[in-house]
Amino acid sequence: MNMSVRYSKARPKDKIDFKNQIGKGSYGEVWLAEWNGQEVAAKKLHPELLKAEYGQRAIDHYIGEFRKEWEVLRQLKHPNIVKMHTVLFPPNESPVIVMELLHCDLLHYIEKSTSTPKVSPSEGLSIAIGVAEGLQYLHEQSPPVVHRDLATKNILLTVDGQPKIADLGVAKVFAGGGEAQAATAGCGTPAYSAPETYLDTFNYKAKYGVKVDIFSFGVTLLVIVVGHEPVVFPKKIKIDGSRFSEIERRETHLEQIKDHRLERVILDCLHDNSSMRPHAHEIVKKLKQIKRNTTGETKPFFGQLARCNPNIEFMEVSSQSRYDHDWKVIFLGSSGVGKSCLVNLLKDPQYDIKLQESSIGLDFKGFSYKYNSQYLKITITDTAGQERFHSLPPNYIRNSDGVLLVYDVSNKTTFDMLPYWLEMIEWHAYENRKILLVGNKVDLREPTSDKPTNSSDEPLVVQEHALTLASDLGIPYMETSAKDIESICNMLQYMVEMLMTPDSACVEDVHVEDGERPPSSCSSFPPEQERKKLCPRCRIS
Repeated sequence: MNMSVRYSKARPKDKIDFKNQIGKGSYGEVWLAEWNGQEVAAKKLHPELLKAEYGQRAIDHYIGEFRKEWEVLRQLKHPNIVKMHTVLFPPNESPVIVMELLHCDLLHYIEKSTSTPKVSPSEGLSIAIGVAEGLQYLHEQSPPVVHRDLATKNILLTVDGQPKIADLGVAKVFAGGGEAQAATAGCGTPAYSAPETYLDTFNYKAKYGVKVDIFSFGVTLLVIVVGHEPVVFPKKIKIDGSRFSEIERRETHLEQIKDHRLERVILDCLHDNSSMRPHAHEIVKKLKQIKRNTTGETKPFFGQLARCNPNIEFMEVSSQSRYDHDWKVIFLGSSGVGKSCLVNLLKDPQYDIKLQESSIGLDFKGFSYKYNSQYLKITITDTAGQERFHSLPPNYIRNSDGVLLVYDVSNKTTFDMLPYWLEMIEWHAYENRKILLVGNKVDLREPTSDKPTNSSDEPLVVQEHALTLASDLGIPYMETSAKDIESICNMLQYMVEMLMTPDSACVEDVHVEDGERPPSSCSSFPPEQERKKLCPRCRIS
């Protein structure tokens, strides 16, 4: 990375003229200043921290904390992270970080707003997405950077409302990869702090990781919605020594956001158990989905059953010493839809389906296939659909390349549960994850069920309804039966065809039942600046 930041003693050309104080942070004051002919924000240590009576050790500590912010800032380059120009160390004076000058911070923006609500829904969502993308950038550094003091006062806004994360004075580089590890307790702004960072009377260390920023983001999002700083009550500890949950402590505010479109995101971020909070990239994806739903953006329409390309050679082979691709595919769906049966029939076409029992937990099976001239290794994860096992799939969704989402055409309840599984995928899968909707047990669909019926006892899912759902989601739809092994093999082949399609290209080799190709669909959702380069049918955010 080409660093334009300088580490210098003050030289004539680095002369800085302080005009007036515009803010105050954990360790320093922020001033409006002029540097090299341009207006900037300049942050310098509180002068009182450098008084001789504190001793050289204390002075070195505070300068060290200040230098830490500079070391972090100088390596970061992202549109949602405040830009630093240089750092100055004037002799016998407080060191100064010179940064870009921004309009105001989110705290003052909300406080000074005279509109109702304080932040409009569209504006609040745009700010939330920007901050989440900034967090994603920090957390995906190697090693990850944890801000540890995310709050409205530390989110600056440009004149056009673009948010930028600032004040990384207490940021910490987590060499262990962002997982929970011992770190200083009590960091950050109390009302925004995650419970795992609470300062213990007898212990000044706590164990936490990147998820502390996610909690603080949830509080920030709550503030954007309710329009004022958080008021936390009661205190953390109950009379019996146990802790109040964060949901209990913030109940007054949470009551104000009932049925709000951001309520679910906020509640997930405020989970007491850090492992249950989403990752930053999952939040970004969820917020963008909310934005798409709000603005009425739609995805491509398929409208017909998808089928495999007949010109592709696809066959199972023995294990190879080298593979061209190594993919992970996960089956999702409610209990009883036949996921395990499909996997077992892929492994052994002679498998007796009468022996099949409900799955428990997870099961993994490996396959080797030849796709034209390329050799593929495919690991399939079979998940149990019972509710008691629903905490298991998220980690495997994250690591999967494709998802086979299955429902039972003879059981409408399993079809009605699809939004639940889709939300799980939305939260935990990366944006380029391939999804294929599969209607299983099609042999149980009655010949007359291709038309809707008014009978409330009708248990079947008509094909038209499934195709409509797939069209709305912009994903392909296929149907399978345990009595038709070819349909099951075609299901896997179609998934492979999706995986073989470049993420930035349209799916051009899609075939449908009548031989006509439906409109192309992007296999991933590229960023806004890239979408303009794609065909109109593929402009999906």
